[in-house]
Amino acid sequence: MPQNDVTPAEDEELGRRGLGFLRQARVLRGLSPAAFERIERRLERPAARPRPRPLLLAAATLTVVLLAGTAFAVAHVGLRGLPLLGPLFAPSVPAPAKPVPRRGSAPRKPAAVPPAGVGEPLPSAAAPVPSAPEPAARAPMLLGEPKPAAAAPRKVATARPTPTEPLAAEAPVRPAAPPPENPILAESQSFSAALGRWHRDHDAAAALAALDQHERRFPAGSLAPEARLLRAEILLAQGRERESLSLLDGVRLAGSPRARELFTVRGELRIKLGRCAEGRADLDEVLAKGLADDFARRAAQALAHCP
Repeated sequence: MPQNDVTPAEDEELGRRGLGFLRQARVLRGLSPAAFERIERRLERPAARPRPRPLLLAAATLTVVLLAGTAFAVAHVGLRGLPLLGPLFAPSVPAPAKPVPRRGSAPRKPAAVPPAGVGEPLPSAAAPVPSAPEPAARAPMLLGEPKPAAAAPRKVATARPTPTEPLAAEAPVRPAAPPPENPILAESQSFSAALGRWHRDHDAAAALAALDQHERRFPAGSLAPEARLLRAEILLAQGRERESLSLLDGVRLAGSPRARELFTVRGELRIKLGRCAEGRADLDEVLAKGLADDFARRAAQALAHCP
C-alpha cells in the first residue's frame, strides 16, 4: 500500500503488529540483542509524513506561465521581436573591411560629392526616391595599380507627371424658380413708389413717369381710380387744368373718402371752363353735405361766377 494512502490509525496498527512479530522473532537465531533493540526503536518511532513541496509547485506554475507567454509573443512578433532573445536570432551583418593604405603614399581623399539640388533635378513627390546604395568593401590596392577614376554622380530619374484626365463636365445648376408674384402686393408697391415721388420728393416729372409705368404694368388694376386721381392732382398743380378735368370726368366720385374735396375741385374747374350746369351739380352736392367748412365756402364762391 502506498505511504500516502495509509491513515494514522492504520499506521499505528501496523506498528503494533510489527512489534508483536519482533517479540516472536527473538527466539530466532542470527540476530543479536542490539539488533533487536534497533529494530524495536525503529518500529516504535512514528513514520514521518510526506510534506508538501510548495516550492516545487510554484516553480512548475511559473514555468507553465513563462512558456505560454513566450509562445504568445513568438506568434505575434516572432523570435526577432523578443527583448532578450531577439538579438540572438537576428542575422549578423559583417562589418565592411577597411582599405589598407599603401606605405609611403598619402591617404587618398574621398571623391567630392556634389551637394543635393545642384546639377540634378529634384525627385517628384509622386515617385519614390531610391535610396543610395551601400558602399561595398574595397580590397586593398596593390603596388603600381592605377587609381580608379571617380565615379560620375548618378542622376536620379524623375517620374514625369502623367496628365490628369479632364474632369467630367458638371451639369449646369439651374437656379430655382422664383415664387409666384402676388399681384395685389406688387400693384400696391408700384403705386406707393409713384405716390412717394410726388408727396415726399415733390418731383412731378418722376411721379408722372412712375404712374406711366404703373398703368402699363397694371392697366386694369384695383388701384386704377387712385392712380387716375393722383395724375389729375399732379397735372392741376402744373397748371394743366383741361387735362386734369378730363381725368376727373372719368372717375366716379360718389362713395370715395375724398368725395367732398373732389366734387369741389371738379365743380370749380367745370364752371371755370364754361360748363356751369355740370359744375353746379357738383357744387350743390358739396353744399348739401354742409355749409360751415372751407369746401362749402369755395363752392359758394364758384357758383357766384356762374350765370
